[in-house]
Amino acid sequence: MENNLELCIAFYEQEKSQLQFMIKECLDDVEGPYYLTAHYYQQALFKTSRILDRLYKIKDPLYPKKESIQRQISKYETRIKEFKKNNIIHLKNNFL
Repeated sequence: MENNLELCIAFYEQEKSQLQFMIKECLDDVEGPYYLTAHYYQQALFKTSRILDRLYKIKDPLYPKKESIQRQISKYETRIKEFKKNNIIHLKNNFL
């Protein structure tokens, strides 16, 4: 069971990467962005991500909680970086 689960996860991770690449290609096209096509790929990406979440939850019942905590950590790291950047700019302006 574990091996089949890993194969499914690998398949959907690859599918997710391909969809992300195809969305980027649609939006970066030189002849003009293909928003409708990108929209359809985005819908497929959403479904693929939901399937992946379910598979990871089967593999690790604590996955949703861990993922939520990881998103919070990333959010706080971004805020800290922005704060440091703004604080440095503010300090530079005060010394000028």
